[in-house]
Order: sequence, then C-alpha cells, then structure tokens
Amino acid sequence: MKTCKERVAGNLEDRLEQLKEGELEPLSIDRNVDWDDGEPSYTRIQLSWGGPSDEFRFYKSGKAEYWFLDWNDGACVELTRQQKEVIMDTWPA
Repeated sequence: MKTCKERVAGNLEDRLEQLKEGELEPLSIDRNVDWDDGEPSYTRIQLSWGGPSDEFRFYKSGKAEYWFLDWNDGACVELTRQQKEVIMDTWPA
C-alpha cells in the first residue's frame, strides 16, 4: 500500500476536480484554537473522516494546506494561490 506522502498530490487533484464539478461538500468547517493564546490558528474544511480522511487548512498567516491522513500516517501539500481561490470561491471560510 502506498504511503500518504505518495498519495497526497493525486488525492488533492481529485478533490479539486470534484469541487469544480460541484460534487464535493464539506463534512464541517471549523476553527482550531491555539492553546497558547486562545486565538484561532487555522480554519479547517473537513472533507472526510476515518481512514483515510482529508481536509483543507487555512492558517491566519495566509498559508493553506491540503492534508491526507490514514491510520498513523499523514502528509500535506501547500496549496497554490489558484487552488486556494477555487476553494474559497466555493466555501468562504
């Protein structure tokens, strides 16, 4: 079986295509809090859960990532500006 690192880029492309075709809905959109200062550190758009699960994370710094997680393994890729725009045009978080 391939690792998450080997699968993350292909899964991101699949998710973006599903999003463009109107075939993708988030399970949840929530804000994760930084325990040090109590401020939201990033907004998470969760797409699936269990094994595997995947989500987009939008950090207050402006950075955005796609995470692919599967039972004790996980990997992420940073989103391009164009990828972020596609997501934010669909789900303004």
